[in-house]
Amino acid sequence: MPYKHPYTLGNTGLIQVIQQLRKAFPQTVTAETLKKLGIAPNNESYLINTLKFIGIIDNDGNKVKEITSVFSKHDNDEFAKEFSGLVKNAYSELFSLHGDESWTLDTGKLISFFRGSDESSAQVGKRQASTFQALAALSGYAQIPVRDCMKSGRVR
Repeated sequence: MPYKHPYTLGNTGLIQVIQQLRKAFPQTVTAETLKKLGIAPNNESYLINTLKFIGIIDNDGNKVKEITSVFSKHDNDEFAKEFSGLVKNAYSELFSLHGDESWTLDTGKLISFFRGSDESSAQVGKRQASTFQALAALSGYAQIPVRDCMKSGRVR
């Protein structure tokens, strides 16, 4: 069953791909690109779906030119502010319901939203919530968990 809201199997790959795109944003981002970068082996499709959902790449994996400027922000706070706009737009239904509190909703409320919205299983709802929380952290609304920072080579 296709879900409206994407999910990843773990947040490390998501964090790594966003950090990589800030360093260098290739013209296309495909499963092959992620394999060459060594990001999320055997889980590339989950990341690709998430990047498409928030509007970073189109259905063919091409970078969306209007979004490129977000990834060229060198200052972390500037990046987070602009990136948060992409996330907020993509998750408009969640923000319409909960407003800016969406950024910091507890996991249980997020799971309830995703399960109700997508009729997803408990496990998928949990992964959808975790994916949103990682995007919220990249948007500056939470800290990236230390274990994810260590895996991605980035410690705040």
